[in-house]
Amino acid sequence: MSDRIYLEDVVVTVRVGAGKRERGQPQPIRFSIVMDCDLQAAGRSDQLTDTLNYVKAYETLVRVAQSRPFALLEALCERVAEELLALKAEAVLVKASKERNPIPGMQGRVAVEIQRRRPRIE
Repeated sequence: MSDRIYLEDVVVTVRVGAGKRERGQPQPIRFSIVMDCDLQAAGRSDQLTDTLNYVKAYETLVRVAQSRPFALLEALCERVAEELLALKAEAVLVKASKERNPIPGMQGRVAVEIQRRRPRIE
């Protein structure tokens, strides 16, 4: 599949962190998401009902990310991927990075990236 919809550099305030102290304070998490889906019908029809609605995808991301505290970025990404696959996405890539680096003295960001695919029904 070569058709994709992107949500790039979306910042959501989330409670995430391995320790209670870090998890206790909401922090900005930057998401970049790639959703594989067949866009041919939408390209031909010009109808929103024939595509993966990226407004719904964004709303899903925010709802899941703010639904509860997460200890790990991995768990947060997994939950986001599951919910996006429930839309029309056939596969998703979810990258989440902490805007505030939790590692003292380290420059840059820490991030997790996962890729998940909807199971094939045969």
